[in-house]
Amino acid sequence: MAVLELQSTEQSYSKSLHVMMETYHKTLRNEQFKLKPILPEHDIDTIFGNVEDLMVIADDLREKLDKRIGEATDKVPRVGDIMCTIAPVLKLYQKYVRYVITRARIFFLFTRTNTPSPWYAHSLPPHSRTPCLARFLHDSTYARS
Repeated sequence: MAVLELQSTEQSYSKSLHVMMETYHKTLRNEQFKLKPILPEHDIDTIFGNVEDLMVIADDLREKLDKRIGEATDKVPRVGDIMCTIAPVLKLYQKYVRYVITRARIFFLFTRTNTPSPWYAHSLPPHSRTPCLARFLHDSTYARS
């Protein structure tokens, strides 16, 4: 059923955003206080952009879907009204996507001047932003530990 797939996708996406912010963003921010940070503060701001805003949207959508599906008496829960209420705030994704090329350049420069990362062989398309960013940050932060 498509509604359950949407719910599952939103749960996974929301979890990925939380992991990205709580694990990688926090680590990079904490590194700023060391003598040689992993990345300059400006690059961190560019990489993560408005992910916190997107996390709020994803959490809100996930919670509304979970509630509606949990309370549904119909065989197929109706979620169109939820999607209509969330649609206006989806414009926040435009801001995130606008910096995809800049993020790719930061990754490229970082991997050229630091330990090469074999997973990074192409620019990051918007649809794969979370896994690629997480992989980049994982490789970068734990390679320095």
